[in-house]
Amino acid sequence: MGKIIRNLIGVLFIVTAIAVTQIPVSDVEAAPTASTSDFQMDGTTLVKYNGTSENVSVSNYVEKIEAEAFAGNDNVRSVTVGDAVKSIGARAFSGCKNLETVTIPDAVKSIGTAAFSGCQSLKEVTVGTGVTSLGNGAFAGNHSLQNVKFSSSNPKFTCDDGTILNKDGRDTIYQVLAGRKGDSYSMPSTVKAIKPYAFWGDYNLKKVNISSNVKENTVIEIRGIKIDKTARRVFVNGEEKIFTTKEFDLLTFLASNPNHVFTKDELFKEIWDMESIGDIATVTVHIKKIREKIEYDTSKPQYIETIWGVGYRFKM
Repeated sequence: MGKIIRNLIGVLFIVTAIAVTQIPVSDVEAAPTASTSDFQMDGTTLVKYNGTSENVSVSNYVEKIEAEAFAGNDNVRSVTVGDAVKSIGARAFSGCKNLETVTIPDAVKSIGTAAFSGCQSLKEVTVGTGVTSLGNGAFAGNHSLQNVKFSSSNPKFTCDDGTILNKDGRDTIYQVLAGRKGDSYSMPSTVKAIKPYAFWGDYNLKKVNISSNVKENTVIEIRGIKIDKTARRVFVNGEEKIFTTKEFDLLTFLASNPNHVFTKDELFKEIWDMESIGDIATVTVHIKKIREKIEYDTSKPQYIETIWGVGYRFKM
């Protein structure tokens, strides 16, 4: 069956949609001088885009795109980053659900954490030669994105088989794109490290063969939950929660295999190390107790989902 996804962590980046009142137009370029501009500027930093245009060109006046500058804007469909921009901040375009194409020029040196995460329609990204720093989960959760086109002259990154890796040694995975085709993934044998959120949003994956060179991660962090497997401690949004031995084992097993659906029989055999012999009610009881400790609303669980007629899964 292959090795199931283990120790891959993720986090959901939630952004608030921008309220706008401007009359929609089709194209716009950053204009720092106009007081009525759609672009909120601080010197050469683009702090916030408040417009409703579909096609946006960031002018050569801008040197930095601030964190969350475009986040949650549902109007933008294409973005061309200006030649003077050197950095794109964390979550800068996160949650732009209609964003389809992005062009990043050679001048850009860094792309922040989750910069383009959760862009449901994003399908074409071109990255120039200058990017040498890529934040965790920069392209996470984009289910239409199958490939990121890095310039062949980019010295740091490449994208192969829907996977962003470091070019030198190909030993670190930065992102396995959520739009990658196929429900299984065999990791290159050269891989030794996996960046946080590398598999975030990869709901289509059912099986992952982990490189034998990857060292096991003893800490799992997923959307506010931190599980320290060595110390056997669990924190939810920074607050420690107390778990029984079996509760901890069950939570850790599910979180170590995110998005994989397990039957109650499989969970009973894994955690209690015996056949269920028809007695699987204890699994249901333990799931209920775990949810009471980690879920905000147990009637609408966000972590451990019930897959009716099948079993349970831990949702990334």
